[in-house]
Amino acid sequence: MGYHHISERKATCNTIGGILLAYVAIMLVATTISSLFSMGYASIMGDLNRQFPSGESNLLPESIDEGGPGYILTALLVMLMIRLWKGQGYLPKVIKKQRAMSFPAFLGILAVFLSVQTISSVLITFNESILNHWGMSSLFAMEQASGQSSSLSMFLYVGIFAPIVEEFMFRGAIYDSLLPFGKRFAMVSSALLFGLFHGNLVQIPFAFLTGLVLAYVRSEYSIGWCILLHFINNCLLAELLSPYEDASNVIMIVSVVVAVLTLTLRGNHLRHWIKSIPATAKGAYRDLFVNPLTIILMVYCLLSTVATIALTTIM
Repeated sequence: MGYHHISERKATCNTIGGILLAYVAIMLVATTISSLFSMGYASIMGDLNRQFPSGESNLLPESIDEGGPGYILTALLVMLMIRLWKGQGYLPKVIKKQRAMSFPAFLGILAVFLSVQTISSVLITFNESILNHWGMSSLFAMEQASGQSSSLSMFLYVGIFAPIVEEFMFRGAIYDSLLPFGKRFAMVSSALLFGLFHGNLVQIPFAFLTGLVLAYVRSEYSIGWCILLHFINNCLLAELLSPYEDASNVIMIVSVVVAVLTLTLRGNHLRHWIKSIPATAKGAYRDLFVNPLTIILMVYCLLSTVATIALTTIM
């Protein structure tokens, strides 16, 4: 590997760190503005309710909460940022399929994808027991990760906008940018960044593991299937089926059974596929994770993670 290739990799890694920092900054600004607007709107509505106790003010729209409009605006701006970063023809190009997905293959991958939830639950229980031993808890983080949206705008973001923008960012632009330096590097690194980006003790391991599954789907099939899997998790399970705990448990149990059967039957093929991926070049992970912009991003994500624990302890 020549010096030019190494310098190109370093430049790409710095760009990715900067893009994700910009993503975070846009989200913080947009959601802060949305929250301030919501607070002002709620104050106005309160004044109107006092002025019109008979209920005339109920004709006005319901209060906007949870910062949903800010998150939706973030998604739109980040999609624009990806277009500017990767070029005008990138989005149509990245949608193209690698190869066709059969229905049995989709069911197997879906089962593995959903089974990650079960693995994450075990990790969450383990982490919670450790935190409780030190007088802390991840309850607030769990509520953030699993709480059902209480506003239409937040439901639209979580169920529709987030699966699209996050897949185009992590399994699209970031994966494709890292791919020239090795498929394994692109898959693992995009999953790691996806996990860290969530900045939540509960979501980080779950997002990393699902990120690996989604990276496999991206490499072998297409980003469209990644968006569909992400949509099923966010919209159907996290939102629509959240109130129905029994149905969710049945789906999880069935998913684990099907996932075990799939991995048993396809285990040799998967191991051969993993071995066929060339080893990552020396220094690639260092270039990505030990550069100033990515370090700033990781510090922010770490602080966000600690904050969710601190808030639970204070509350």
